[in-house]
Amino acid sequence: MESLANPDPPESAQEHIQMCEKHFLRKDITCDDCDEFICKQCAKTDHVDHDWTTISTDASIRRRDLKMTLKKNTEVRQKTSDLENKKKQGINLVTFLEQKHSTMSDYSFLDNLRDFPKLMPDIDCDIGQADSFQYEDKPIDVIEAVNEDRCFAKKCNADPENKCMKFDTLSTSGSVSTSFTVSTDPLTPVGICKSKEGELLVTLSDIETETYQPDSHSRRLVRHVTLTGDVIREYEYQEDGQTRLFIQPYKVKQNGNADICVINRTHDDTSELVVLSFSGKLKSAYRGQKPK
Repeated sequence: MESLANPDPPESAQEHIQMCEKHFLRKDITCDDCDEFICKQCAKTDHVDHDWTTISTDASIRRRDLKMTLKKNTEVRQKTSDLENKKKQGINLVTFLEQKHSTMSDYSFLDNLRDFPKLMPDIDCDIGQADSFQYEDKPIDVIEAVNEDRCFAKKCNADPENKCMKFDTLSTSGSVSTSFTVSTDPLTPVGICKSKEGELLVTLSDIETETYQPDSHSRRLVRHVTLTGDVIREYEYQEDGQTRLFIQPYKVKQNGNADICVINRTHDDTSELVVLSFSGKLKSAYRGQKPK
């Protein structure tokens, strides 16, 4: 767009309007395609196929749009301010109830609790990507948080003969250091997770016997180990000491009740969820429903 003779904002509505140097007419039209001011003759010739309108009409439309934008921005700022205030009130109320609820009278407790449901929905956690980095070139099989700043990760290993687990410690800055190695020889580790106590739960299998037809020589189990590899407990058989818990234990997790949840693969395309108590008692085996 051509600049006006005076680059400063005009002080009145009587500012000078430029003249077209080609046709010696007032530039009272704005061409949107070229983003410049033109005269009526330019609009009929050089800009005949362009999208243009008079300066007064364009200014009127843009003033209207600006007012709407400013109004929306004001409303957004007000809503943001209201949400922040409600969030602060909710946090203050939670803190107050945590500290005082056990010593408050029933009347005072219920009176303070009235606003609790109204404020709690607005106390949300802001979730977003804080940072990211490249971790070598192999997929990550397991990643577990150690604290707010660090986690340990185990890379996928395509070699079934490798009977150990090597863990690296990752920081939020992307630095990588080898943390520890746990040997599982003669068994091959498949799945792993961090236990509630900060140790490890590992699913282990032998590779010498049939995958889905274990025999008396097969080993299919979950092992609870320390970070140095010391065995705490093994989960392989039910309470009778003879009935196997697993055909091919795959993934393992520990729920909030400290139960050990294992995906037990029974075939290439079928699995079941086996839930054990922390003491090793079989609580349930969920096989789902066959699709109709």
